[in-house]
Amino acid sequence: PTLLNAMSMGFLSALGVLLCSLFIPDLKTEPAISGALMPFVSGLAMTTAIRDTIKGDLVSGGARLIEAFMTAVMLAVGAGIMLRMWAGNVQSNAEEIHVVWRLTGCFLASMAFCFLLNQPVKTIPLSGLLGTAGYAIFMVLNQGMIAYFVAGLLISVSCEIMARCMKCTATMLITSCLIPLVPGLGLYRTMLWITQGSYRKGAETGVDALLGILAIAMSVTITMLIFDGINKVKNKKNAVQGGKIH
Repeated sequence: PTLLNAMSMGFLSALGVLLCSLFIPDLKTEPAISGALMPFVSGLAMTTAIRDTIKGDLVSGGARLIEAFMTAVMLAVGAGIMLRMWAGNVQSNAEEIHVVWRLTGCFLASMAFCFLLNQPVKTIPLSGLLGTAGYAIFMVLNQGMIAYFVAGLLISVSCEIMARCMKCTATMLITSCLIPLVPGLGLYRTMLWITQGSYRKGAETGVDALLGILAIAMSVTITMLIFDGINKVKNKKNAVQGGKIH
């Protein structure tokens, strides 16, 4: 049922965008469809799966990775079916969206996921700013694997610090702030190319997307290990000091 729901969501999202294109002739269908599918893409589940695998939890990591991958496949299949039925051409070479609008979209996307995750109200503006700052670093570094890693590291470290200052869960903050970095468009294009028979383009795009997810997962894992080590050292010091007092 979950996979059927994902395919239905992909089909209906593409249908909604294509219907809007009838009234808005200048609408770029590819970014619009990928944006509509973003709330359903399990990019963060893939990131968590890779992080669990790196930590040694192979069963959990493998299960999460398969589930996330199949969800992405079914979303793309649903959208691809709708596009074939509509017989429309997706604009692969769409013009670059202006930087200001990109960063504004990142800010709004991070804040939207804050509401979905029921984050404390006081953390929402900062989460939006961190998500925007991370994507800005990603753009400056030419949007490669290093850019994914550095931006993910910046966001993870900032969220860990913010979580300790505001006394909330770091994982929740990291999730909402990483949303702009998740290569949802890359995953969407991968499945779209495959459904259209362009297997080489699909493979190249898919590898780039998976490398990006791997880089994000590595940055999050390294940050969590560092801060876990710091917490263990602090706990040991507190235990030693407590023992001396008694």
